[in-house]
Amino acid sequence: MSTFRALLGWLHPKPRPFSYSATGGLDRIRPHIDALLTNPKNLATLIIQVLDAEPFVQFTGGIEGVEMDFPQITDLQRSREQIIRQFIADHGHKIRVTFGSDGDQFLDIDLPPDARMISDLTEKVFTRLYSLAPSVTLRFTGEGFEVAA
Repeated sequence: MSTFRALLGWLHPKPRPFSYSATGGLDRIRPHIDALLTNPKNLATLIIQVLDAEPFVQFTGGIEGVEMDFPQITDLQRSREQIIRQFIADHGHKIRVTFGSDGDQFLDIDLPPDARMISDLTEKVFTRLYSLAPSVTLRFTGEGFEVAA
């Protein structure tokens, strides 16, 4: 599934097999990442968004690893590009720039199937990159896997 299709699915959700939406705090990132890494075809999608706000990060992947994705579609998203690039470099990762079929840019980071590392990095995305309080409430929207309660 392309990252653009994942974003469209998030913006215009349709009921799909194995899809879900849940809310929780930063402590719920790890169970969702753990579950994402169970998809044997590497086609699962997870979007973690601040509840009732714009900041989000999305993932596509499965047992072989995940792609962390920062769409650069809106003006606000594009205004964060250099900050995202620096943040990712500071954490030892490389950005790969991709483009959707409509020309929209995405900043992609390929990550190994290490749930602890991905979860820690994702928590820092919200608390350091987006400068949000540790008490932030998140919405988790996933497809292609299930999360234990």
